[in-house]
Amino acid sequence: MKIEENKVVSLTYELRVTDEEGEATLVETADEENPMVFLFGVSGLPEKFEQELEGKAAGESFKFTVSAEEGY
Repeated sequence: MKIEENKVVSLTYELRVTDEEGEATLVETADEENPMVFLFGVSGLPEKFEQELEGKAAGESFKFTVSAEEGY
């Protein structure tokens, strides 16, 4: 099943923040025991975040960046 509007999404992730020198710091994780779960399209998450997820399939790995301006 692909991620699309009004589908429940469960995912694992690592959130990293990059400073001015390009150094990435791990800020938050969601693993298989405690995944992030939300309703796609009405989650309140940043638009760029959902755009990057749209159309992805179960088990698919991916990586993307959301800039500060595209975040909350």
